[in-house]
Amino acid sequence: MAQESTDINALKSSQHIGVLVVGDWLVDEHWVVGKHRATSSSRTGHAHSRALHRDTCSVRSLCGAGQVATILHQAKYGPQSPFQIHGVGIWHPGDGVILQEMLSPEFNIGRTPHHLQNGEADDHTDTATEGGRLWSLTPSELGVAAGTTRIIRIYRHDGDKIDLSQRIDWELPLSESQFAKIRNGVNTALRDIKGSIPPVQHIFVKDLQKGAVSPELIRFLKCTFPDAAWYVSSKAWRPNWLSDLPRELVKLLLIPQLAAQRAIDTGEISSSSWITTGGVPSRDAMNVINAFADQFKSGKIVVLPEGMRILARDSSNAYVLPTAGVADRLPFTPMASVFFPTLGAYMMMHNQEFPQALENAVSFTATWEESEAQRIRTDNWIPTPAQVLSIPDTNPGAESVAGAGATQWRRFDWQELESEWEQAFSGIGVVIVQDSKSGKESREFQLWRAMTDIDRYVTCLPSKRRHVLTLLREGRSLQHPDPDERRGKSVFLVDSPGSGKSFMVNCLAATLDLPCLKFNITAFSKREDLIECFRTLSAAQGQEPNKPKIVSLTR
Repeated sequence: MAQESTDINALKSSQHIGVLVVGDWLVDEHWVVGKHRATSSSRTGHAHSRALHRDTCSVRSLCGAGQVATILHQAKYGPQSPFQIHGVGIWHPGDGVILQEMLSPEFNIGRTPHHLQNGEADDHTDTATEGGRLWSLTPSELGVAAGTTRIIRIYRHDGDKIDLSQRIDWELPLSESQFAKIRNGVNTALRDIKGSIPPVQHIFVKDLQKGAVSPELIRFLKCTFPDAAWYVSSKAWRPNWLSDLPRELVKLLLIPQLAAQRAIDTGEISSSSWITTGGVPSRDAMNVINAFADQFKSGKIVVLPEGMRILARDSSNAYVLPTAGVADRLPFTPMASVFFPTLGAYMMMHNQEFPQALENAVSFTATWEESEAQRIRTDNWIPTPAQVLSIPDTNPGAESVAGAGATQWRRFDWQELESEWEQAFSGIGVVIVQDSKSGKESREFQLWRAMTDIDRYVTCLPSKRRHVLTLLREGRSLQHPDPDERRGKSVFLVDSPGSGKSFMVNCLAATLDLPCLKFNITAFSKREDLIECFRTLSAAQGQEPNKPKIVSLTR
């Protein structure tokens, strides 16, 4: 509350609010191509494509921490631009001013590969612009030759279909000894950052695991800006710098899709999702979120399990958006990197209810993504005004919130949820529930609570659940295997006839979204039957060579 008052008073006196964006600043280049039909070309490789861009379109943009900074830099609070952006990351020493200019997407219009000279100076070293500044973690005195990472995404048009055909990370590799120099040289690289104008009041951390964020950097910023509020997001599940954050000053911890999936893959979230098919936070998800809430007592915890689905918790309530959203239809847009700074901006500028901030952030993200999706559909696309975050200068009431999917949000009392899960797995599993309208209590045997590991398969006994979770983890390891890991895994299930072994395998395949090939070995009466079995397996593998299969042999 005090921080918010300070921020609004700063705006009333025409002063900007200092925001520091820390993390991996990357440049996205979106190349949209179609099939080239020239017959006179040589050295075409396996595919011959041509660009579909016009010379006046916008091809590149900032991503990662750069996308976070772009959203905040463009934001409007009434008629004003409320934030002054400072940035910390790793890039080529000569690119600081250009990166600062790219915070305004209009700067990228017409700067396409159709011409070699874009009017950009190559010798810029002073990165101060209107008080804000970008601070490189690799100044010349460290002796580390760093580059600006560019991610080239190639989208291919084939009729009405659009595919993300290829991604090329054009980055200058750094050795572990060079990263050690960067970590140990934080004091040198950022020795003047405390004098930033305007002073830093809020710190956003956007970690893509490219090496910019480290425990040393977090500790330095914590000591340099002891009163700053923190907003944190990392693609890593429990990054090694998480414990170095100032616990009482973390206002938002956002777990994006990749980190949320990593929690499931490692077994920390044992069920198949953070949110059950009924739209209720799973028991394991609540336990993990409780641990984060205990660690950051003043912070809001927000998880993006997949696409636009959201699970959030404040001090006493859970908020769930369980249904598919824009991100599920537009998979090529950076949902998390837009939602994260937008939610942070609403939290900074308004003393509004947290569910309102969530709905507003989802609404803007959906609008932003709809506009961004045209980048790969329109040959002369440029950024649109709809992608500028407009924060009202008054606190809107709940009735004025028109967030995307506002009627689909579900709100739960956190303690009641915990009690219901505890009842479901103790005694005889009967749950006492209260009708939200009448207030009357009823007793229910909610069988769906025993199907949160494998969809539609009931597992109540702890010993049986452990075996089922082992199968689930082994199946997930086939979907995202390590390069050196053996691709095949064998499991032998023994139980009495009619106990549900085959049904469990079917449910497991459906949960993992893997095809299941079934064979009854008692029907293999001759060698040709076995040969035909292998032919079937070979044909199935040939149709989808990169997708694992479940093979069920029963008798």
